[in-house]
Amino acid sequence: MDHSDIKNCLAEIEQKLDWGSPESWKNQDFELLSEEIFTKTGTNLSVTTLKRIWGKVDYQSRPSASTLNVLARFLDYKHWRDFQNSYERTSEKTNLWSIKGLFHQKMLVVIVVLIAFLSLFFLIDRRQVFFKSDEVVFNSRKVSDGLPNTVIFDYDVSKVIADSFFIQQSWDRRRRVRISPKETQHTSFYYYPGYFHAKLAANDQVIKEHEVLVESNGWTGMIERFPEPIYIENMMTTSGGILTADFSNYSNKEKHFQDKDFWVDYYLVKKMDEIDANNFEYECRIKNDSELGSVCRESRISLICTQGRFNIPLCQPGCVSNINLTLGNTYLSGKSHDLSALGCEIKEWIDFKLKVEDKTCTIFINDQLKITQNYTMDLGKIVGFKFKFNGAGKVDFLKLKNHPFSPSHGRNSTVYEEDFEDNS
Repeated sequence: MDHSDIKNCLAEIEQKLDWGSPESWKNQDFELLSEEIFTKTGTNLSVTTLKRIWGKVDYQSRPSASTLNVLARFLDYKHWRDFQNSYERTSEKTNLWSIKGLFHQKMLVVIVVLIAFLSLFFLIDRRQVFFKSDEVVFNSRKVSDGLPNTVIFDYDVSKVIADSFFIQQSWDRRRRVRISPKETQHTSFYYYPGYFHAKLAANDQVIKEHEVLVESNGWTGMIERFPEPIYIENMMTTSGGILTADFSNYSNKEKHFQDKDFWVDYYLVKKMDEIDANNFEYECRIKNDSELGSVCRESRISLICTQGRFNIPLCQPGCVSNINLTLGNTYLSGKSHDLSALGCEIKEWIDFKLKVEDKTCTIFINDQLKITQNYTMDLGKIVGFKFKFNGAGKVDFLKLKNHPFSPSHGRNSTVYEEDFEDNS
């Protein structure tokens, strides 16, 4: 297998995505690419596999034939051999033309080099960005509470010298939209609640960014779909002190419930007393006894922070290869790490606890210590909770409090507590 073919394939994918140099790609970019490939081909390539192919993970073996076939299909070729043949055909035509017209070829090379030099000169000049930060305006305001929410961005890039300008809602490059330097406003939809870092970019350079908090206006639920989720507030219930979703009267259930990627999210995002995301205690009680979704059903417990998030998956013991654990900037894939400690009987009630002290996490399941893992980045403050179920899960209660040694509050101070009982 020719490594040059693989390099050509990766180059075509990079050109197709137009995400900039892969040297700057982060974990979220590879997650996005995995989703894009699955959407186009119906075949999943894990984040770890993609990182290996792009050299982000030290791995000497060549990609498998099945992996190369998927990459080729993503580029609209029938299979890997079809991709290779396309380059061989191009090479054969070039060689034949070279034999018949060597002189013309040399002249053409001179012309091409000259054009390339002039193009590069003007391109370098045009792709440079010249600006003063205090002369750039970028801020926003929301038009309402709840979801979906329109955010109005006010901007002024009239004194910035660049070829093109963009506003990006968050880290998700699919949410990047080109804007006119002659205008001063751009509106954008936010379908999901959360804490976002909106970016103003000139060419490929971020010249300014600011934070956008989209609150959920109480507990809200949705069925995940891209780009627009399906809101299910009218199906959510807290009967008996349990937060869940009742789909018995859902008109589209036959359409969606057969999908193994049927995910239901429960969110609460709001301004709350400042709590250090690097020092706290969080506990909750959940179960996923739904018959919907995949055979390997999964439940995910998340905390949304101003500078990142915690995402802890729970699944049946035999399915741990499919899960991924995210603790700030520490990302562990079940494909390359032993996450069997997170395997449990998710059909039964699970008592979950996460303790974080000075960026060291300890995870307890049913009062048993399962994982101790640290991270290094400052996650800021906690602003929200999320429960994600493959199927329709249930939440009994949750409690968030400062760590006993947190300097920001008193000892064991409870910041938020919810038992879903009607106390009115």
